Amino acid sequence: MEEANIWISSPTTGPRELDLSPIVIPKRSQLINLAPLGAGLERESLWGFLQRLARAHAVRFLDLLVNAKAPLVGSSPRGPSLGRWKHEVAAINGGTTGYQIARLFEELTDRDDLVSLTLHGISGVPGLSVVARATHACCPRCLAEDSEPYDRLLWTIADVSHCPRHRRPLLTRCTECGRPPRLFSTRSSVTQCDHCGRSKLDASETPDVSNDSSEFELWQSAQIADLLDGITKGELAFRKAEPRTHNLKLSALLPEVRGVTGLARELGLGRSTPWGWLNQGRTIPLKSAARWAWVTGTCLRQLFFDRLLPDNLKFRPLPPSIVSRRSRPHRPAVSRDSTTLYLTALRMASENPFLAPKVPALEKASGVHLKHPAFKDVHFVRLMTLLRNKERRFLRKERVWREVSDVHAAAVKISGQHQRMSRRRVASAMTNPGSFGGPIARSYLRWFSARLAACDTGVLQPKQVPLDVRAYWDLQRERSGA
Repeated sequence: MEEANIWISSPTTGPRELDLSPIVIPKRSQLINLAPLGAGLERESLWGFLQRLARAHAVRFLDLLVNAKAPLVGSSPRGPSLGRWKHEVAAINGGTTGYQIARLFEELTDRDDLVSLTLHGISGVPGLSVVARATHACCPRCLAEDSEPYDRLLWTIADVSHCPRHRRPLLTRCTECGRPPRLFSTRSSVTQCDHCGRSKLDASETPDVSNDSSEFELWQSAQIADLLDGITKGELAFRKAEPRTHNLKLSALLPEVRGVTGLARELGLGRSTPWGWLNQGRTIPLKSAARWAWVTGTCLRQLFFDRLLPDNLKFRPLPPSIVSRRSRPHRPAVSRDSTTLYLTALRMASENPFLAPKVPALEKASGVHLKHPAFKDVHFVRLMTLLRNKERRFLRKERVWREVSDVHAAAVKISGQHQRMSRRRVASAMTNPGSFGGPIARSYLRWFSARLAACDTGVLQPKQVPLDVRAYWDLQRERSGA
C-alpha cells in the first residue's frame, strides 16, 4: 500500500504537497574522514596521517592505536598493551604491517587511499627490498614552508639521507639534545622533538652539500625519490618478464666492472654479489641497487623497469670517500712466533700494577689479532693467570680497607658528637651507606664498639691503611681528576 502525500498550506507559500518518501542516510564512519595531505613525491606518510588523526580526535597517538586494535597492539591479562612495537617501530610505514594498519583505518575512516601512504608500492618492486626508518627524519625547510606541517613518505625510507628539493641533509637528530626523535612516544610529534621539545622547523644548522660523498648521497636520494614518485603516480608498471635479471646479467659482464676488486664490499653487500642476486634468488637492498646503478651509469627506473642495451651502460666508479668508508683498516702483519703480545702485557702490567690488562686493550696495543696463536701460548696464559690472581687478591684487600675506613670515619664522627653508636646512625654518616650491609663493615663496627666501651682511646686514632692501597686510591683520584 502506497503512502499518500499530505497537503499543507501557509499564508506565505500557499498550499503545497509534503513529500513523505524515506530519507536515505549516508554511511557514517567511526573516525573522522580526514583527507591525506600532499600528492606524488610530496605524499604524506601513514605515521604523519595518524598523528593528525589523533589530534583531530583530541587523543594521544598511542591511545588511538590501542583503541583501534592496530596490528602493532598486543594483549595481556591486564588489557591491551603495546608489547610488540619496540621491535617493529618502523613497521607502521612499511609494506606489510603498514599495509594492514592502512586497511584497518580505511574501514574506520571510510576512505580508500591510505594504502598509498605506506611503502607497499615500492616494496612490491620485484627483486627489491626497502627498509623503513626506525626513527623520525625530516627536512626543516619543507616543514617551515608548509601551511600545515606534515610528514613525507619519502623521509620514512632509511636510505634517503637528503632532501632532493632543497639539497640539504635530513634532520635525523635533535640539534638541542642530539637524540633521534622516536616514532612511538607519548610526546611524538612531526614538528617537535619528543625528548626536549625543541622545534624541528629551525633549518639554520643543516649543512650544505660540500663533498663527493654528499653529492653521491644527494644523487641516491633523488633516484629513490624519482622511483617512489613514478610508482605512486602509476607511471611504472610491473611486467611478467623481470627486466632486473636481464640488466644484471648484462651489467655484470662489463670488463671494467669485472676488474674491480672488492666490488661487493664497496657496494655494501657483504659477501653478496650480482651473481648471487641472480643465481640464489636474493633481493637487492635499495642502497646497493642505487650504488649498482651509479657504477653502471644507469638509474633505478632503468635498472628495474627497462631492458637495457650494451650501449646504455657506462662504467662510473664510486666516489673515493664512499669507497674509503667501506675499506677495512690496515692491520700490520705479525709473525707466528712474535713476542709482541707478551712484552705488551708486561708493559701494561708495569703501568698499572694493581689490575691485570684486559684482552681487548692488549689486542689494540700490540696489534696482534685475538685469533693469533700467541694468545694460547702456555707462557702467556701463565702470565695472565698470575696477573689476574694478583688483581683478585688486591681488589679484595682494597674493598676490605675501603669499607673499614668508611665505617671507622663515621664511627669516630659519631663518638665525637657523643651520640649512641647505632647501625642506622653509622650507615647514614658513611660515604657509601650501601656497603654497610656486608659482613666486613658490621664486624668492624662491633669490634669498634667493644673497644670504645672498654675505654680504649687508641681506637679513635686515624686508621693506618696499607701503602699499596693508598697508592691505588691516589692513582684513581689522579685519573678521575684528569
